[in-house]
Amino acid sequence: MHQHDHSGRATYLKSMFVGIVNGLAGSAAMVLLTMSTIDSVWQGAIYIIIFGVGTCVDMLLFTTILSIPFVTSTSSIKVNHSLIRLTGVVSAVFGIYYMYNLGVNDELFTVWFG
Repeated sequence: MHQHDHSGRATYLKSMFVGIVNGLAGSAAMVLLTMSTIDSVWQGAIYIIIFGVGTCVDMLLFTTILSIPFVTSTSSIKVNHSLIRLTGVVSAVFGIYYMYNLGVNDELFTVWFG
């Protein structure tokens, strides 16, 4: 029998947590670069708080906008599943392209294997 949890609250909390982690993880370099120009601990703390909150809000808004086609297509399972598959293929192709570009064109692989 087809059974799984459809409670919306748990799903939204998981999505929010993933968005927060992804938003903050990619920002570490920007925080480190800026921290080298800050004079006091308080300025650094305030910067990290403002940057972190701004990053979380940005990721929340961006993810919400990107989710609109998925939410509106839930009435048609076929369209929804096609959209999910298309998104997965586009993401995988972009990931392979990005790895190739960094590894071969930007010569990152020569650092590891050269």
